[in-house]
Amino acid sequence: MKKLIYIPVFLIIVLISCSTNNYSEQILGTWESSVFIDEAKAKAMFKVEDGMEMQATFTTTEQYLRGGRYNAEGDVTFRVSANGQEIPIKLHLRESGSWEFHDNFLVTIAEDSKVTALDEVTRNIIDNAPEFAEMIEPVKGQSASTEIVSMTDTDMQVKMEDLPGILVTYQKRQ
Repeated sequence: MKKLIYIPVFLIIVLISCSTNNYSEQILGTWESSVFIDEAKAKAMFKVEDGMEMQATFTTTEQYLRGGRYNAEGDVTFRVSANGQEIPIKLHLRESGSWEFHDNFLVTIAEDSKVTALDEVTRNIIDNAPEFAEMIEPVKGQSASTEIVSMTDTDMQVKMEDLPGILVTYQKRQ
């Protein structure tokens, strides 16, 4: 009689463990995303001053490795317009560090990162605007928490702290 009780309990445990998300295995590999932020969203997210307009484009490639390590790189372009003049700011970012999951939150900790200006205009802005240079300066040990909304073997949708109100979709590179 006791054996009959163990079988349903065992089956319930197996079913529960199969239905939970195993993000730590699914995330392994290389993921790519591209995000465009229009003027209205940018105004709210980046606190753009009156009389200025901004748009932003982010393209990233993130590689998640066994052992809780990651490498990421990408390009960011800000198009800032003020007084009838448009100024493109183009940056390349590289970062490596560690990652771990806490329920459906991916927590990354940057251990090494670098931001590089992609053109002369951006280099001049960084050289002449110390507050902007400080804002984009990487911080060793900085962590970020990303909520995984859904993940399959090929797609992942996330909500990021740095991009509130935007659902970012990643495609897994095969």
